[in-house]
Amino acid sequence: MRWRRQSRWLLGIGAALLATALGLLTWLYVMDANANLSPNPADDDWFASLVSDRSSEEDDGFVEVDWDHWRSVNPDIIAWVNIPDTQVNYPVVRASAEDPTFYLHHDIYGNYSAYGVPYLDADCVSAEVSAFNAIIYGHHMDNGSMFSDIAEYSNESFAHDHPFIYLQSPTVKQKLAVSFVEIIDAANTPKAIRYESAEAFQDWFEEHFASAAVGLEAPAEPNYAITFCTCSYHEFSNERTLVVCVPT
Repeated sequence: MRWRRQSRWLLGIGAALLATALGLLTWLYVMDANANLSPNPADDDWFASLVSDRSSEEDDGFVEVDWDHWRSVNPDIIAWVNIPDTQVNYPVVRASAEDPTFYLHHDIYGNYSAYGVPYLDADCVSAEVSAFNAIIYGHHMDNGSMFSDIAEYSNESFAHDHPFIYLQSPTVKQKLAVSFVEIIDAANTPKAIRYESAEAFQDWFEEHFASAAVGLEAPAEPNYAITFCTCSYHEFSNERTLVVCVPT
């Protein structure tokens, strides 16, 4: 009987160790797959169309991207975003109207991934009314990857230490200045993307800057805004951090 109890105990320990090892291997596989993410452009350059001739000529801060290598990988990828001295360094894909949240749980190869890929809201591409505020979403992961650092912008010191976000496509580079940070309840806050006129967008921008959780600099009549959105877990469920940026 004692031998049987010892055998069962050893078998239990072995099964637990095996399960732990399999879990670790799975985690390492996911991390390795996401560590190799690289961008490729869309055929129609949404970002170049947006920034027009207002793109920055300053290359400092931009990461180098081998666009030719990735051009045939996935036509949904339209840009690359990076924030120096953070883990934000990822491609940005274009969501489709048919499946607007596909990239919430899929990687750039179309495979299931809990990490997803940062993606541009589908309404920014298909809007009949101008999308003066383009929203890019990304996950807030426990290991600090994806858009986790975006949530840190609710800390005023972090925001002042990271005042620029760099966004590029195959044909244009734009150094974006962080203007203000909002903390919202996603369940009760409608998306602010479409505006009937530039004046309506300006009114929205001024109102939200005045009530923001963190405000850095209010530009005079910005032509457009690009907002980076992620989950944050500070005070309530469905909390989101919005980092609203304008062209420099």
